Amino acid sequence: MNWFPTLRVFLSHGGRDFFRHKTLSLLNLLALAVGVAAIVAIQTVNETALRSFRASLDLVAGRPDFTIEGQGFRLPEKLILLLRNDPAVREVTPTIQLVASLPDHPGEFLHLVGVDPFSNQELVTYRLEDALRSPTDAIAFVSEPDTIALTRPLADRLHLRPGDTLRAVSAGHQANLRVRFMLEPSPDLLGADDHLAIADIATVQSSFALGGQIDRIEALLRPDASGKITAVRSSLLERLAPNLPAHARAGSPERRGQEVEKMLGAFQLNLTALSLIALVVGMFLVTNTVAANVARRRAELGLLRSLGLDRRSVIILIVGESLLLALLGAGLGIFVGLQVARILLQSVSSTVTSHYVLLSMQDIIVNPWSLVGAGLAGLLAAGLAAWWPAREASLVSPVDALQPGNSADRASSPQSSFLRASLLCLFFTLLFSVTALYARIPRTGFLAALGILLAAAFLAPVFGRLLGGLPSLPNASGKLAHSAFLRGLHRHGLAAAALSVAVAMAIGVTIMVHSFRATVDQWIGESIKADLFIAPSTNLIAGALEPLDPQAETLALATPGVRAVGTYREIRLFLDGTPAKLAACRLEILRAYNPLTFLSTLPGDPYELCQKGDYAIISENFARRRQLKTGDKVSLPTPTGTHPLQVAAIFRDYTSESGLLLLDRSTYRRLTEDQGLTSLAIHLEPGVSPQTVGNSLREQLRPRGEFLVYSQAGLRDEALRIFDRSFAVTALLRTLAIAVAALGVTLSLTALGVERTREIGILRATGASRNQILRTIMIEAAYLGATGISIGFVTGFAVALILMQVINRAFFGWTIDWHTPYPSLVGIIFGMMLACLLASLPPAWRASRLSPAEALRSE
Repeated sequence: MNWFPTLRVFLSHGGRDFFRHKTLSLLNLLALAVGVAAIVAIQTVNETALRSFRASLDLVAGRPDFTIEGQGFRLPEKLILLLRNDPAVREVTPTIQLVASLPDHPGEFLHLVGVDPFSNQELVTYRLEDALRSPTDAIAFVSEPDTIALTRPLADRLHLRPGDTLRAVSAGHQANLRVRFMLEPSPDLLGADDHLAIADIATVQSSFALGGQIDRIEALLRPDASGKITAVRSSLLERLAPNLPAHARAGSPERRGQEVEKMLGAFQLNLTALSLIALVVGMFLVTNTVAANVARRRAELGLLRSLGLDRRSVIILIVGESLLLALLGAGLGIFVGLQVARILLQSVSSTVTSHYVLLSMQDIIVNPWSLVGAGLAGLLAAGLAAWWPAREASLVSPVDALQPGNSADRASSPQSSFLRASLLCLFFTLLFSVTALYARIPRTGFLAALGILLAAAFLAPVFGRLLGGLPSLPNASGKLAHSAFLRGLHRHGLAAAALSVAVAMAIGVTIMVHSFRATVDQWIGESIKADLFIAPSTNLIAGALEPLDPQAETLALATPGVRAVGTYREIRLFLDGTPAKLAACRLEILRAYNPLTFLSTLPGDPYELCQKGDYAIISENFARRRQLKTGDKVSLPTPTGTHPLQVAAIFRDYTSESGLLLLDRSTYRRLTEDQGLTSLAIHLEPGVSPQTVGNSLREQLRPRGEFLVYSQAGLRDEALRIFDRSFAVTALLRTLAIAVAALGVTLSLTALGVERTREIGILRATGASRNQILRTIMIEAAYLGATGISIGFVTGFAVALILMQVINRAFFGWTIDWHTPYPSLVGIIFGMMLACLLASLPPAWRASRLSPAEALRSE
């Protein structure tokens, strides 16, 4: 094939149509731009989260060859000597970490890391600078007690300079730390948490009563004869394994990062899937635009065919024009997406910190390859969307193409084909749903959701034909609109399909979020019965699980009006390589004041079983994710060994996505030797004011640090605030998809307005007023909106069912009770219809302003 004639035709004809129909081109460009922007925003935020975590991990731990870390519990210092004495080890350095509140700076916290500045020289990924910005050495760092190094952003926010004192509190221990140095991370650690602070490990241990304890050991190994360390690492692990505590995890340093990335995977995949919906909606609009473009240029294409242009060249010409426009849309989408990512950054950062891992993101980190990928996704979507109408155009013979007539009236919709396609999509929806739930391939749940959305899209033209069979409005505008809608289904079908997808997603997500929120709210009302709750402030602002001051329980019990105090301890850990939370409380208090909702139990009282032996109560999602039932056993690694715990009961819980393993406090302390507390639940005597007791506790606790004292209503509001924040990104993505669908209405009516220019001219010449033309097109828009909204509304319930019963169960294992948000659904219906009518105003106004002479002028 000779490409030069095709290229010459493309260059001479390609851009002409863009400038001739600027409005259509602009709408098409915007539709693609919004889809690309959604992908760019989510991919950028996801990349920022992962890069920030990796950078913070590298800043704390460096880049060692081998690590030992405690999961959930700290390690004994004696392990340092064990590792140092091994001949394969070249260098060993320990670290210890904690999160401390800053009472003099409310809302801020310190992620304090204790290091050995002598042994970590080869692993260090930062530089310490003094007041004169000159690098310092290890001796200068340890020569003064209670010395720390802060990042410059944190020091600037707190208005601290070298020589200033910073008061930090953790687990009831208070330390006055002197800011001596500024912490400058390596340039490649972009995105590292600016709350990080470095101190000598002895300073951290002595200031916060952590003598003899560490969190992590990093080591550099001696490579083997081939210069590699993989085999050396494996043999070292074999030698160390018999002497390691049960809760110690040793091996490759990359493992920790990979586990967290896997943990974040489901959260990020959900956002990515939602972001793609806007692009899918945009594809319908591209197909519609290209089809309209082909219909308008039918005679031109016929002339080119008669002059020797072959069918393949016609496809290349049309798809090439679409790709050129998509290239501009992708560029605009990338720019807009980066701005949206900045808006979403704090919401995603807070959500990740609340549910997964401590993360502080200050600015986006742009991965050029992610931008290229999003741009290519936009180009691919545009190319695929343009291919079908381009192929149809290439199959029209030159003789047929050059015949006069209104192209808008030529197209017909194969209703049976649409029905078959819809049924096929429904079949795949069922297949992928079963695969997600029973074959345990969770990602196929998203394919099930896509299948039901495509089924709705294929039904839209069929339903439009049925809707057109209803009687029209009695006035002239109504009859004209009814006739125009039926004749324009070849355009409106695609716009209605895009609208139905957007509405279905909006309805489905709205029902799912409302049902989830109502379920959580109901669970809070049933589960949280205490009058007051106390926790360290860092557990809210930093998502940490730092221990509470042990004196807080004593103070609470001694406060007048307090009837009982329930204790709660929670830690994050990995069980068999998957994340989970281990919790402990006084089960006798829980049973008396706040009984759990059990889904299944062993014979007997599960509370008594847990208090008397090695039994545990597990959450519903913990059981589903690990395929456990009552009577099964769970192995719990602790500092005292690995302990098999029998499942006494399964209960409903929504506090942890990864699942919860609950023990009685006495059992927990016996197995772990951990005496810490995370929070307190305070039950008051009848008639005692929670506000009075809360104020009294705040005054007593103020000298001991920064604490949160919540009332029952306050804790509920805070829990729902965190819930709403977690779904803020979902709401934005839903809005973007709806915006693209509204653009589709404008685009469809604009395209038909261009096709019907001659028809509108005849109507105007025979006496139709401008207002009648305006009303006719707006009524036609109402028909289009009713078609898409009706299909989307019904489909939305199916989407909600898939989201709750397939995707949620496959990924998270929660039970979500169905709650229909009738006011919100009515608002979506009327809002979308209003959006359709508003979207019809520009093309309606343009059509009503056409002069009869201009409209009837021969091309």
